[in-house]
Parts: sequence; C-alpha cells; structure tokens
Amino acid sequence: MEAGFCWFGGEFEDSVFEERRERRPGPSGSYRAKRCEPQWFYEETESNDDVEALTIKKFKGDLAYRRQEYQKALQEYSSISEKLSPANLAMKRDVQESQARCLVHLGRHAEALEIATDLENKATNTDHLTTVLNLQFAICSSLQNVEKSIVCLQKLISLHPFNPWNWARLAEAYLNLGPALSAPATSPHKQNSFTSSDKAVKSSFSHAGRDCLLCPPETLPVCSVGAGGGDKQNEQAPADVRSPADRRTERAPADVRSPADRRNERGPADDQSPADRRTERAPADVRSPADRRTERAPADVQTPAAEQREAALLGARTKACASLIRTRLLLQLTQSQQTSFALERNLRTQQEIEDKMKGFSFKEDTLLWLAEVMGEDIVPEKLKDEVHAEVKCVGSAALTALVIASSKEFEDKWFRKIKDHFSPFENHKEIQISAS
Repeated sequence: MEAGFCWFGGEFEDSVFEERRERRPGPSGSYRAKRCEPQWFYEETESNDDVEALTIKKFKGDLAYRRQEYQKALQEYSSISEKLSPANLAMKRDVQESQARCLVHLGRHAEALEIATDLENKATNTDHLTTVLNLQFAICSSLQNVEKSIVCLQKLISLHPFNPWNWARLAEAYLNLGPALSAPATSPHKQNSFTSSDKAVKSSFSHAGRDCLLCPPETLPVCSVGAGGGDKQNEQAPADVRSPADRRTERAPADVRSPADRRNERGPADDQSPADRRTERAPADVRSPADRRTERAPADVQTPAAEQREAALLGARTKACASLIRTRLLLQLTQSQQTSFALERNLRTQQEIEDKMKGFSFKEDTLLWLAEVMGEDIVPEKLKDEVHAEVKCVGSAALTALVIASSKEFEDKWFRKIKDHFSPFENHKEIQISAS
C-alpha cells in the first residue's frame, strides 16, 4: 500500500483501507476502562509500539507548552517530527502546528511563518485551511502586524461567515488599526518648526537670565549699560580675579551714596521707556499676526495626507462597528440553542458589545440601518447548515478559490453598501464618530 491515496485532490491515510478485525463468537469479557493518573505519560518511558511512544512524547511536549516552557516543548515536538511516518499525516500536521506556536513564543517568527506556509500548501480540506489561518493570525498578532492580521481574519470569515467570534476579532483588529492611522510620523518640516521654536524659547530665557536673573542691575557697572557683549565680558573678567578687599573697596562708594544718587545711577537700566522695553523683548514676545500665522501654518492647515488619514480612521471605526453589530446578531441567533457556560459567555459578550457601541456615537436610526445591512444573509436555515456543514475535501486550487483574494474584495462584499451610504465620510453629519 502506498503512503497515501489521492482521489480528486483528496488524500487518505492507509488506515482507511485496512480490514476490520473479526469479532470472536461467544460472550465478550467484562470491560474495564483504563484509568490514567495525572501525568501518567512521564512514567511510560519505553514502549514497543512506535506510535504510542511518539504519542507519549507529544503529551510531554503539550504539558511543557502548557507550562510555558516553550524551548523544552519545541525539543519534544522536533524529536517527534524526525521519527514520524510520512503516512501519519494527521499527527504530522499537529506536530508542525505545535512547533510553529512554540517558535512564535520564542520570537522566531520567520521560521513559524515557513511552517505555516508549508501547512497551507499541503491543506486538502477546509478544516486544514481553518487551522492554518488561525495559526497565521497568531503569528501576525505576535508581530503586531495589524494589516496582515485583518487579512487572516477576513479569509477565515470567507470560509465561515456565520462564526461570531471571527467577526468579533475582526472588529477588535479594526479598532487596533485606528491608533496607527491617527498617530502619523512627524514630518521633517514639523521637526524643524519645533526645533526653531525651542531655540527661540531658549534664546528668550537666556536673554532674560543675563539681564535680569544672573546679573541684578544694582551690581552692574555704569559703563556696562548699552555696551556690547564682548566689552561686558572683558569688564567682568578683572572683577573675578580681584581680591575680596579690592571688591569691597570698589563697592564701598556705591553703598554710602544717597538714594537719589543710586536712583540716578540705575536710571539707564531701570527708567527705560515702555517702548524701549517692548523693543528689547520683541525678538521673543512681540511678533506680528502675520508672523504668528506663518509659524502656525503647518499645524492649523490640514494637508491632503492628514485628510486621508482622518478618512481612513473613520472608515476603520465604521467597519469595526459594523463587525460588532454582525457579531451580536449571530450571538442572538444562537442564544436559544445554548446552555450553561456557553450561554454565559454569549450573554457576556453581547453586553461587552453593547458597551463598546456607546463609544461610536452613532444615532439610533443609523445603528438600526447597519444591523439591517449586516444581517441580510442571516437566516436560521443558513446558520444550521453552517453548524452541521461537512468538511469539504478538495484540492489546494479549489481551497484557494474558497477564500478571498484580497482585503479589497472582502470589504467590497461586506462594507460596500455602508461605504456608499456614508461617502464621503467627512461630509456626512450622522457619522460624527468620537475620537475617544
């Protein structure tokens, strides 16, 4: 028997064609269920059955992964992969996926993507492809690549359009796309303007410090007033190297003079006219309105790129809102069929969606219209078919045709009517979405 048998693009394991065991006549012996203690597989060190031995190693790898010992788990999975028979396709795919998830946690994303690509190329049914797309989404999420994460979710939804959890994750991804759009990189022009502004502020403070803070008017020599910066430096140098007695001798005449004499001496520095003082502060404080408008122009005038970012941000938030609405519709439809913890999770998620919807600031009639659009294809019969749908075993080419080819194709299918209704976003009054 060959390693596998292919029929119209499908692959089957050898076990499918094995003959069934014949039942022996007579009464059957009493059945005793095998009881396994916790971590029983650590006690099983050797086994004559190769498949059982590999299964034990797989359990050890799974436990290490559960304990977040990813390097140890990867070693267990790698040792299994080397010994697996090519005919054991199911376990081989399981081990490869486990290896990829360990590599993601270890930061080796390139190797994980290689394994995911290999699994995608070998997928022969919708279950295989669903597993691969979930793996690719986990890798892209770990890389914080929101755009590729969105594409993975869109492909998953194209396979399973009635799965509410994929729609919920898509809404979350669109919301995560918002901060990246609303925080563009600072342009060189803005950086220069900020630098120039900082220099002007520093210059203003240094000017004030030299004239007002560091050198009080009382200690400035009379001849230094109105002198150039170089002359003042030359005059201050001898004052730094003189003895304390010389400095006291020089200060004495200033200390015994009458208040009138001291006011006259301070006159050039203190009795400046208001016009002179304004002129002195002009470089830092007094600018014409035209100059201030020119400096504020990059911040006040919205560029086309900024307008495009704003439109993209509004579009992402609108698609997130629409995805949340569809999630709630699907959860409401399955609510009657659920009990226990599944029902609790359903109701809790609906409440979380309700809380998030308040942050979009849509009008009530707009939300009702969005619910009508996103629920056009939701009917109980279709949902029942989705839940009980058989796995489609087709070739790789046929699988590729089942998923969308691009993000644009997906958004045209699901959001085109919404986009046309609200276009252009910036001119529609009903869709004023809060930035919070």
